Amino acid sequence: MTSPSRHEPFVRPVNVRLSGDDATVRFITQLLTDNLPALSGGRIQAGHVSRPYPNRSDPGSRVYLDLYVRDEQEAT
Repeated sequence: MTSPSRHEPFVRPVNVRLSGDDATVRFITQLLTDNLPALSGGRIQAGHVSRPYPNRSDPGSRVYLDLYVRDEQEAT
């Protein structure tokens, strides 16, 4: 007898780099961490946010953001 197919959660990490003027980077980082879970129906969660690093050749700063994308894959 075979069991019915079921789906198990599968999480994929995504690393994002945001770069620009300091205020915009802070704003976009806050916007993503606060709203992405609700906008994605809980499929995307924000993880670690790095401290701001000064850009080497451009003005402003950069921030690294870890996102976790939850997907479902069929269990075998």
